[in-house]
Amino acid sequence: MASALGRPARILEASFTPSPSLGELIVLSPICPFTAGQARQVLGYLEGGGVLVYAAEHGDPELDRVLGVQRPPEEVTGLGTGVASRLPGVGQVVGAPLVVPLLLGAGQLALVRNAQGAVLAMEEVLGRGRAVVLADPLPLCNGYLEQGSNWRLAAGLLALAPRGRAVAFDEYHHQQLLASSPAMAWLSAPRVAGLIWAVLAAFISLTLHGRAFGPRLELPGVAPRSSSEYVAAVGRLLRRSRAGPEVASVLVETTRRRLAARWGLGPGLEGLAPAEAAELAAAQRELARPTEASLLSGAIRLQRLARPWAIRYPPRGLGRAGGPRPAPGPATSGAGGRHGRPGAHGGPPPRPSALGRSLRMGRGRRAPGHPPAGLRDHAAGRVEGLDVEAGLLSPAVVERYLEVKERGLA
Repeated sequence: MASALGRPARILEASFTPSPSLGELIVLSPICPFTAGQARQVLGYLEGGGVLVYAAEHGDPELDRVLGVQRPPEEVTGLGTGVASRLPGVGQVVGAPLVVPLLLGAGQLALVRNAQGAVLAMEEVLGRGRAVVLADPLPLCNGYLEQGSNWRLAAGLLALAPRGRAVAFDEYHHQQLLASSPAMAWLSAPRVAGLIWAVLAAFISLTLHGRAFGPRLELPGVAPRSSSEYVAAVGRLLRRSRAGPEVASVLVETTRRRLAARWGLGPGLEGLAPAEAAELAAAQRELARPTEASLLSGAIRLQRLARPWAIRYPPRGLGRAGGPRPAPGPATSGAGGRHGRPGAHGGPPPRPSALGRSLRMGRGRRAPGHPPAGLRDHAAGRVEGLDVEAGLLSPAVVERYLEVKERGLA
């Protein structure tokens, strides 16, 4: 716009030296504050006949001091109207919704006021020069020039400079990081910047060629942790929080769902499975006692009800009648063990049976010493509803299941 109006534009970026040859100096929202020496330079430029357009939301302390600008603490609406006697043709001036207004002093005249009469722009004569101060820089920004009469205001301010004289825009005080930080100023030096670019180019070259900067380091392995640690941690947490009743309620509901899935959701459990119903009632009575031993005993009962195939029966170290299990001997171990197979009561675990191999391959032949074919489910590989893969069954496991079923615990 300045060039179109016959005022060539210049930018003050490397240094701030407003020379008297400038027709106009425009300062918009300085980020880096003016020093006292720079403020005196501006004042000398004005007294020598220069023109200053100064717009900032909150102002610069040093520049406000030398120009005599006063700003109250409160904010007012930023929609103003140009004073016809000072800015002919300027109607509505559109800016920020709220701005900090200006207070008029001696020798200062209002150029723009809002509906409440607050001053949004003023003019002051200093020596042979003139200073125009705006409370809001937005009317002079690109995005606001087409709103209201902002373009007329901008054209009128640019016309204050004599035709053919340059209009300078202050960008020097927008370099906050470089001006205020010694480290950033050092990094901006040409030699240092060249060194940084050289290091960056070397890094990119090595990366593209696949060169490593050092030996590859393996990530430290994480040792697998047992699931029993999680169980123990949860148990300690529940014990500290005294959550025994809540634990008992969860166990009972889980057991009821297991029994319902096993026996169906018809009439009461007492009519379908009286033994399991009695065991469930006994477990609930034990859980109602406020002791840890009762909670443990009731939980074991519920576990046996919910997952009877997951309980070792008889317990390890006990015989059928509850007495100690006999030590392995000639009649109970090796080739002379129970049913003539090793591992029934001690020794190495039994090998996968021919039953499992026949079920896995779809054959229905019965090997000697194996359960009848009625216990096998060729489609799902189950034995009487047990969720155990057929290939992992052994004759000892199947016979143990039959024993448990006969004793009424499955």
